[in-house]
Amino acid sequence: MKLNESIIATKLHPPRVHFKPMPRKQFSWQTISLIAYKVYAVSAPAGYGKSTLLNQWYEELENQKVNTCWLSLDKNDNDPIRLLKYIASTIEQTNLIQLDALNNQLNANDFTIELLVDCFLSGISKIQQQIVIFFDDFHLLKDSICLTLITQIISQSPEKLSFVLASREYIPVDLTQLKVSESLYQLDRYSLSFTLDEVTEYINQYKQLNLAQSDVELLFKKTEGWAVGLQLIGLILTNVSERHQLLSELSGSGEDVANYLEETVFSNLSEKLQYFLLVVSQFDRFTADLFDHIVGNQQGQDCITQLEKLNLFIIALDRERVWYRFHHLFEDFLRRKSQSVLKTELKNIYLMSAKWFEENYFVLEALNYYFFGNHYDHATKLLSKHCYRIVTLDGNFESYLNWVKQLPEKYLSKWPELRANYAHALLVKFDSHSADMQLTEIGKWLNDCRNGKVALADYPEGHMQLIEMTHEYLRCVIAAFCERIGEYKPLSEQWLKKWSYLPISQTGPIYTALTHGCAFTYEFEKGYEVICKALKGAEQQNSYNGLLWSYLSQGLVFYQQGLLNNAINCYQKAYSYTQFQWSTVNYFQFVAKLHQLAIDWDQGDLQEIYKLAHELNDQSYNIAFVYVLIFLFTILIRYACLKGDYAVARSHIDKGFELAAMHNMPRLKYVIVCEAVQCYLLQHDIDQAIDLAKNIGLMDNSMNDIPVGFEHIIHEYGHLCQIRIAQANSSKEKNVLLSRMIQQVAQQKRIGMLIQLLVLKSVSLYQDKKTSEAKRTLLEAIRHAAPEGIIMPFIYDGLLIKSLVIEVLNDLPSQLVFTKQFDYLARFNSLLGVEGIKVDYAFTKSIEPLSKRELEILRELDSIATNLEIADRLSITNKTLKWHLTNIYGKLDVPNRASAVNRAKQLKMLSR
Repeated sequence: MKLNESIIATKLHPPRVHFKPMPRKQFSWQTISLIAYKVYAVSAPAGYGKSTLLNQWYEELENQKVNTCWLSLDKNDNDPIRLLKYIASTIEQTNLIQLDALNNQLNANDFTIELLVDCFLSGISKIQQQIVIFFDDFHLLKDSICLTLITQIISQSPEKLSFVLASREYIPVDLTQLKVSESLYQLDRYSLSFTLDEVTEYINQYKQLNLAQSDVELLFKKTEGWAVGLQLIGLILTNVSERHQLLSELSGSGEDVANYLEETVFSNLSEKLQYFLLVVSQFDRFTADLFDHIVGNQQGQDCITQLEKLNLFIIALDRERVWYRFHHLFEDFLRRKSQSVLKTELKNIYLMSAKWFEENYFVLEALNYYFFGNHYDHATKLLSKHCYRIVTLDGNFESYLNWVKQLPEKYLSKWPELRANYAHALLVKFDSHSADMQLTEIGKWLNDCRNGKVALADYPEGHMQLIEMTHEYLRCVIAAFCERIGEYKPLSEQWLKKWSYLPISQTGPIYTALTHGCAFTYEFEKGYEVICKALKGAEQQNSYNGLLWSYLSQGLVFYQQGLLNNAINCYQKAYSYTQFQWSTVNYFQFVAKLHQLAIDWDQGDLQEIYKLAHELNDQSYNIAFVYVLIFLFTILIRYACLKGDYAVARSHIDKGFELAAMHNMPRLKYVIVCEAVQCYLLQHDIDQAIDLAKNIGLMDNSMNDIPVGFEHIIHEYGHLCQIRIAQANSSKEKNVLLSRMIQQVAQQKRIGMLIQLLVLKSVSLYQDKKTSEAKRTLLEAIRHAAPEGIIMPFIYDGLLIKSLVIEVLNDLPSQLVFTKQFDYLARFNSLLGVEGIKVDYAFTKSIEPLSKRELEILRELDSIATNLEIADRLSITNKTLKWHLTNIYGKLDVPNRASAVNRAKQLKMLSR
């Protein structure tokens, strides 16, 4: 019996590819040194491009004149003799060797498998040239003898013979020794998944679909780099005009994707695995225990083990391999299929799974599945128990709103705490009107309790008192949110007096509201007194929540006073206590970044501000969000004006007006007007500035929609507009208004506004040809600003007197003693876009000398390299680098890397 008898020739050649695949450069044989390993194991689910990759390798090796042979395996190859014949036949096709001994043994019909293997190994031992043999569809080999045969051949074959194994499942051949000797090269589905760059290249260059990058990213997210998914969707997109809409609606239930998964994957599984897949596909993540709880047996782990062995689109979410999920498109396909197959079981599946999640303290998931199954009784009990944590502590506003909106009215009427937290969540969505309506309903429930219309025995002891406390608290919060200072200050004072026995973790937000009222009305001493009391209580009770709110409030007081560095320090402290307040993390990052930008005015940070603002969205706490918006729009408008981008500035102005009107924020409205007036004045459009100020009543203080408690603030904006317009018209009225306002803010100890007014006064004196007095006034403003690092007013209003600012700055460095002041002034050089600010380096003698290693690191800092890259270049650990950086920053008296480089350049240290 000859080797070539009964051989199907097509099995010995790569299958014909009916389309030209996109070459994957990172997997080329030159990149991975293809013939440097003994075995190349490629395992991934169907459609990840295994056969395509093997074809690419086969073609590349043939082009390089490397001897290659191929074997496409099928179910019939689970016969060891047949398998050995095919392996021998494909090797003989290289014409490098003839396996005569094996041939003779087969013809003699007197053999054992062991004898045939010995003959085969003896024959291939004579191979002198490199041969790479490809085994495609290796997962079809199930026979243990065949697998042992392959293991033996791999382990005992000569070095010149390499093997490429491609399988949908994890390859069951023992390759441990090859791993130890580093002779094994492995690729799995994660390696084979297309990267975002590859998806972009495939869609826009290879398929020439020219999708927007956002659509490419959406496609990448949905397919998770699955090759066949990309191919199928690429074909669909070719004939579709509304591509963005199609991608938005893309799922595994689409006809082409679903048919592929049904025919190639699902239909080939046992009924047991099919049922398991349909049940657990209802969950974003699942465990064996969850499945066992639902169906009442212990088969979950066995099913997961089989699925992992089959490599079937199942993804472990932890190292312990307890939690799993499916590929998104496969999950979509399974969920769609379950709607028909499990139609009568789904309600009970949701109930059983929700109970399991609740028992295991996964509250959010439990609520989701109670609601999916319309089990409102269970959902209401669990939601009322955890609503405070869900909304206030964890900040899951969107989820809570979605759940409550699904509840029938009778459940909200019975559980007023659901309404209270509903009102809180509505506030975060800027819907104060709807929040007020919920409080009205709570007030009715409280009245019914007092009149005996509610059976309080049905509720826990003290429930009515808790609802009463929450009702009054939310009234205070809504008043603060709507900027009704005249209302929320007395409300918060009454609340604290009535409920003073409560722990600081519950009273913290009320202290915040009261402190904000003091800050907005410039009662700083009272604000400090209130917040010190809150801080003391929080420290005594070790309340992270209380400390968080206290430092937030203290930061606001400093901000309103104009002490920005102090404000940043408070926000950094508050940030350290956000471990139980995840929803506030982005908020503190955002506010600190805004204040830092106001100090440093670093142009490169603006994109970061846009990014943070987008991410922040509705996540911040409502009381503080008003002034964050004010600060944000002030910076955006002023930055655009400084760049001369007045069209951009006007777009920010329009957006600010829109937000102020939409969310009833009068203070934001008047701040935007003041900034808009300055914007027009910088464009020398005095008439437009006057018209705007007059139309809104800022010129004559006739504003009729000023909230109680804000009168003096709004009038202040009117005075600022009048001063700036008067300056533009060279009117003497400006001096009277300036003197009055400077005296007022000095008494209030408002450093920020005082600096701004002193700069405006220097502009006025400069216009009146009183240069010496203008310089003295500007110098006074700088001396107030330098300790806090405030730069904005000098750059913004100083555009009108740039030459005077430069002249004053040039006279200053020789008087400086502290390097922080020098660093502050040196920033004006680049920000004003001029050169020539003189520097006296005499004071630098007091700086502690840097070591040789510190100077070496300092030079590396002046590059785009990351800290990790610098550590690697210098052959030190990242921890050691951080230690050196701390020393460098301390010696140079700077806060960060950029400042260190700037200081080093100023001191000419990098050239030494």
